[in-house]
Amino acid sequence: MKAFFILLVGIVLGAAAVWFYSTKQGKSVVRATGEQIESTTKSARDTVQEKLRVFDLRPEQVKDDLARTGQVVRRIDALLLAAAHRVAPPPAFT
Repeated sequence: MKAFFILLVGIVLGAAAVWFYSTKQGKSVVRATGEQIESTTKSARDTVQEKLRVFDLRPEQVKDDLARTGQVVRRIDALLLAAAHRVAPPPAFT
C-alpha cells in the first residue's frame, strides 16, 4: 500500500510539472533560469581562468614540473606569505 501511495504521489507531481512547464509562465521561468545559469557559469569560468593565469598554471608546465621534481611549486608561495604577513604580522618572540 505504501509503494502504491508513493507511486501515486510521483505521478501527480510529474503531471503537475509537465503542466507547469507547458504554460507560458513556466516556459519563461525555465528560460530565465537557463540564462541565469549561463551567466553564472561564464563568470565562474572567467574567474577560474584568471586564477590559473595568476598562479601560472599551464598544463604543459605542470607536467614538466611533475616529471622533473615530482611536485608543483610556484612563485605564488612568496606572494601568499607576504600577503599573510600584511594581514597578521608574525608574533614577536622575546
